[in-house]
Amino acid sequence: MVEQMQLRKIAHLNHVPYRGGAPLLTDFFGNHIPVAATPILPILQQAEAGVIVPLAVTSTERIPALKDVPTFAEIGYPEMNGAIWFWLAGPKGLPAPIVAKLNEEIRRLIAAPETKQMFDKSALLSMDADPPALTKYIAGEVNRWTAFVEEKGLKK
Repeated sequence: MVEQMQLRKIAHLNHVPYRGGAPLLTDFFGNHIPVAATPILPILQQAEAGVIVPLAVTSTERIPALKDVPTFAEIGYPEMNGAIWFWLAGPKGLPAPIVAKLNEEIRRLIAAPETKQMFDKSALLSMDADPPALTKYIAGEVNRWTAFVEEKGLKK
């Protein structure tokens, strides 16, 4: 388990922007940079093999494939959370019965044991949500990240 002092040392590193994940991972795996913030899937095999040491995950819960890796919240950084998320969307005006049926089927598939097993193996988490809950979640994320960008004075 990573101790808070180790992460506090990392907090003082310089940010080096990359033009994509491939150059970042090339430098990381080549030991040209000491740490990297990256999606889990591209580094999962190296983490499982002990080639790299995951320090923490930004999800709100632990990742089953990396069950011993704490969340940032668990080690004292509750504001350090975020996820790459995907959802199914349709065109504006899609009839409500179609939306309901698609949502029902997708939720059924996500709840299936074989899907859960595949998600766990691929270090993916799922969220059981109906369209209003998903809309609320997305709006909350947009608001949270908009506030962050404005607070930090980030520009395009």
